[in-house]
Amino acid sequence: MKKTIIVAILIAGGVAFASSLSVPWFVDNGAVNAGFPPTAGGVQGIVYLHNNQPGAITCAIEYFTSDGISLGPDGPDNTFTIAASSTIAFRPVADDPNTTATPNGQENPDTGNLVPDRPMVGTDVIPSGTGLKKNGALVVRWVGASTDVQGILVESTNVDNSASGRLLQYGTLLPPGA
Repeated sequence: MKKTIIVAILIAGGVAFASSLSVPWFVDNGAVNAGFPPTAGGVQGIVYLHNNQPGAITCAIEYFTSDGISLGPDGPDNTFTIAASSTIAFRPVADDPNTTATPNGQENPDTGNLVPDRPMVGTDVIPSGTGLKKNGALVVRWVGASTDVQGILVESTNVDNSASGRLLQYGTLLPPGA
């Protein structure tokens, strides 16, 4: 009986539940302004997130080491917005806006470039050396259904490190979390 009452209160009260999406591991050590496919060495990691709702969704992002240690960012510096029914693309480590000065950047300066990057210098909880790696895991959280946001991780590298080099690329669909 208690369970029925609690469920009824939750439904009537319109309680919103938090949802998440996880990138279990990424590498983003490629050059900035290298275009797509990249014309320089390293791995260019790009996360694409799509808002399936008719209204904007505010998300929070948190980065982690392979040991599960949170790297942040903390507080209000960890949020970004995905406009209604739109997709954003961002590089988790690189600040890579597509502008007149950097026409081969991979982040829209008004959307993807506003997603906070993985902190490269951390807090006291980050072990020595961990804060300088250009890889990790991340979790994106928002208030709403787990189907409100969907995503994919695409990682590309130029095998020959030249403008005409061979592209090695793979993508991973990001399933909804809790």
